[in-house]
Amino acid sequence: EMGIRVTLSLTAPMKGYAELWKVEIENRSEENRELSVYAHACLQADYSGHRSYTCADWNQELGGILYSHEIYPEPGVTHYEHGHLYFCSSYPVNSYTTSQDKFKGLYRTFAEPLAMEWDSLPNNGSSYNDYNTTAVEHRITLQAGQKQVIYYVAGMAKTPEEAIAAAKS
Repeated sequence: EMGIRVTLSLTAPMKGYAELWKVEIENRSEENRELSVYAHACLQADYSGHRSYTCADWNQELGGILYSHEIYPEPGVTHYEHGHLYFCSSYPVNSYTTSQDKFKGLYRTFAEPLAMEWDSLPNNGSSYNDYNTTAVEHRITLQAGQKQVIYYVAGMAKTPEEAIAAAKS
């Protein structure tokens, strides 16, 4: 036993288009621990029948990853009711990726992704990628007996501004 306990709770609102993850990480050992904590989700904005018609990258104002199925936006025109997806966390992100190929690796599975062998994720966005992924990495130091809670929100929005507002509420 490593002395680390992780608890995941999921909450979905009665209205709206988001889910909240609550991850509790507890150091039950008698030693201080330095951890890399990863969160991963496969978010898809496949509204046109072409999954690859999506771009995703880190959005500084959101403090997370923003996906758009409107690669060529027209001012004042929205083609899809919820063409933007977002994923962010309450804890500082050390690194991220939105490329499933870079995260999982070729001929690998999500049970054993290639990125777990690296020091950090590659901090890259993606576009025209058939399979987007969301992966973030946090570096956490827990003292003996200490617990850290991280909240994540994954949701859908009509515009980037709506996504940012929803994530911050």
